Amino acid sequence: MPKKHQTNKEKITIVGAGKVGISIAFILQRKGYEITAVSSRTHKSLSEAKAYLGNVSLYIDNTEAVKKGKIIFITTKDDQIKKVCDEIAKKNGFKQGQYVFHCSGAISNLALESAKKAGALTGSIHPLQTFASVEGTIGMLSKTYFGITTENGAKKTAKKIVKDFGGEFFELKDEDKELYHVAACIVCNYLVSLIYLGTDIYKSIGINEKIAVKAFKPLLEGTFRNIENRGVTESLTGPIQRGDEETIKKHLKAVEKKLPERLDVYKVMGRLTAEVALKKGLSKEAHDRIVAILGS
Repeated sequence: MPKKHQTNKEKITIVGAGKVGISIAFILQRKGYEITAVSSRTHKSLSEAKAYLGNVSLYIDNTEAVKKGKIIFITTKDDQIKKVCDEIAKKNGFKQGQYVFHCSGAISNLALESAKKAGALTGSIHPLQTFASVEGTIGMLSKTYFGITTENGAKKTAKKIVKDFGGEFFELKDEDKELYHVAACIVCNYLVSLIYLGTDIYKSIGINEKIAVKAFKPLLEGTFRNIENRGVTESLTGPIQRGDEETIKKHLKAVEKKLPERLDVYKVMGRLTAEVALKKGLSKEAHDRIVAILGS
């Protein structure tokens, strides 16, 4: 385990010892913050937290844990944030001057209203990152953007925490968080689904998933490199961008013949790609013909 930095910053409590909570605690601990308490509903989660964080105080009781910290992170599942916050407030767990943050990209700060009423300074700090595992996430958070939404004086502390992570941030209005999260889910979760679709099609012609993923990797890396260097629209290539109607027709016939259940996805994504191609310079006439071929 990496050597900890000397503690010289605010005491932190983590409520919810899942991948998000442990990852955040692990990094902040090494940036000089004292993780003074971690709470979870299960002993298994607390054991996992101890394995990463060392000798920290572990609690099943969220309220007792919250009393130990100056900065509180509620890192439970989204649908539990308000419930957990309200339960802690009902038991007088929050106090004047504490900072209470949740880490959801979609949930409004209204979920923390009971903490606010108790005198806490509230907000959300959402890492725009995928949390498939603690190990994988720890190395990525320092390169991550965070969406922060704060009120009643929590902004300065939220920005400082992101800076200490080594990350960047943008400020979000509470009413914009759902669309912010939609975009993140499309880019991250739907990419997984698109690769699943690609490997599924390759399986239908005898190429197994492991080989397919290896084959797609340099293609994906090249595409993202182009996006970084040239921008999204200018990075589009392929038959739709070229206005290659015959290839598109052949694609439709092949998918309809062997994988008819995937035809609608090809058409929907094709129409969206035609929109990008139009912005890149495909003529309106060619665009309209391709959209007609793809159908409604």
